[in-house]
Amino acid sequence: MGLDAVELLMEVEEHFGISITADEGEHIRTVGDLVALIRSRAEAARSTEPHTARAFLSLRVLIREVLANPTARLKPSQFVVEQLTPRQCQLLWRRIPELTGEWLSPLRRPRPVRIALTLLSLSIIACSTAFTAFVDLAIFPLTIFLAILAELAPIIVDVLGVDQDVIGMKTEFFKDLGCN
Repeated sequence: MGLDAVELLMEVEEHFGISITADEGEHIRTVGDLVALIRSRAEAARSTEPHTARAFLSLRVLIREVLANPTARLKPSQFVVEQLTPRQCQLLWRRIPELTGEWLSPLRRPRPVRIALTLLSLSIIACSTAFTAFVDLAIFPLTIFLAILAELAPIIVDVLGVDQDVIGMKTEFFKDLGCN
């Protein structure tokens, strides 16, 4: 495995919070192979932490919409409020019921209280098992692959310096992307 491949796998491990062994890395030939490996790791994590990962991924999609940045890199360890303006926090608060199905009272509190409540609510949502019951990733396998590909493509672009338009499930790392 070349330096590009090692660097790419390290970025993928960090971004998705997974571990990829050297043996597994040697068997990855296409972007689709890597997506399948990420999905299998997500499935394994799902069995041990069934709702937290799904909650985070659902919330991250919503935060990206609020930020108007579909490629924003957000990790579970980050404070969302650091990424959002007060107006965006309000917008996110109003959109959370889309995920939870629960109505939340409007934020009309002093700014520090609003920020604290937003963080508390987002933490509760991220850890909640109740609100993620509607998300069953096994029902939408193609959607999952496409979502992972959408997360993976910017990493490939950054690490390998290729155009995002050439990245697809059947794209080969060595032949098509020049990964060494």
